[in-house]
Amino acid sequence: GGTCEGFQLWVNLLAKDKMVDPRYQDTPPDRIPKVATPDGRGTVSVIAGEALGTKATITTRTPLMYLDVSLSGGGGGVPKKNN
Repeated sequence: GGTCEGFQLWVNLLAKDKMVDPRYQDTPPDRIPKVATPDGRGTVSVIAGEALGTKATITTRTPLMYLDVSLSGGGGGVPKKNN
């Protein structure tokens, strides 16, 4: 019994990759890198892709960014080019 938490990430692949075998990556929370924002007022969990110079341990066939961002009052934000 107990609580079970997780997520699934489904990504639309390029036509040439549509028929590849599906892939599963079991990634416990302690393997998801966390990085502080430059102003120190937030943290970013880098689930897939790269942010603030930190790469995710989860790999994807299609380049993407999947982040969990927590900001305290007055904290940084997402750069305009990524918003």
